[in-house]
Amino acid sequence: MSARDRWLQRMHRSLLGLLWASTLAVVLAWIFNWPLPIAADPEPLSVLLGMISGSVTWLYGLAAKRFTQARTELAEERYSLAHALAFGYVQNFLSPALTHLLEQAGPRASRVVFYIYLPGELAELEDEAVKRTVIRMRGFGYETRTVQLDLRQPRPREVLSLLKGAADSLRYFDFPTTLLTLRHLVDFKLESRKDSSPEEARRELGRAYIEQFRAELEKQLVERELARHVVLVDRRLTPLAPEATPAMEG
Repeated sequence: MSARDRWLQRMHRSLLGLLWASTLAVVLAWIFNWPLPIAADPEPLSVLLGMISGSVTWLYGLAAKRFTQARTELAEERYSLAHALAFGYVQNFLSPALTHLLEQAGPRASRVVFYIYLPGELAELEDEAVKRTVIRMRGFGYETRTVQLDLRQPRPREVLSLLKGAADSLRYFDFPTTLLTLRHLVDFKLESRKDSSPEEARRELGRAYIEQFRAELEKQLVERELARHVVLVDRRLTPLAPEATPAMEG
């Protein structure tokens, strides 16, 4: 639950508490014939406050139920989509690609590192953005070469090989462009909404899907015992920057 949602929930509860406390105070004043701070008959006032408190409580309960249901449905949808994308990426590409690269490396297999770029926004996986990211890596002193992997699939799959200096590189890099399929879902989800800032809503929803993909991807890597060879990289490219740890400088 976001900070805004928690704030709204506290406000709703405070309002309900105030209404019911006021109703109880007026009822007690009516029963014990206590004077009220306002010029009003406590009997009809208590009835009115009781009706308002009951109505607000019912409306709040209905709204909370629908809100919770909507959040649950969205969470389930996100999880299902993230699971499908992450599972397909690992099952159909990453796992066989790593197996191929480890076999190819032979006795140096333990030094194989496979970097996966996880964007902050879906737009970072578009062609021009990918080119700019590759240019940034070259600015860190890396030479990039496209490598075709024959994974016994209908078409060869390409990854980047990262070389630095004269070293024979065992570093590989991939952009999971399968995430771009989420753009259509994001557009569909926003068609019926009237957001004051549709672009910001689009980015926010895209980031939520990416985070779900990341969580499921990490789970898949652990379950398949691939995590020791995989490094997830964000837009800062921290593991590839000059201050990277020696373990990443094979």
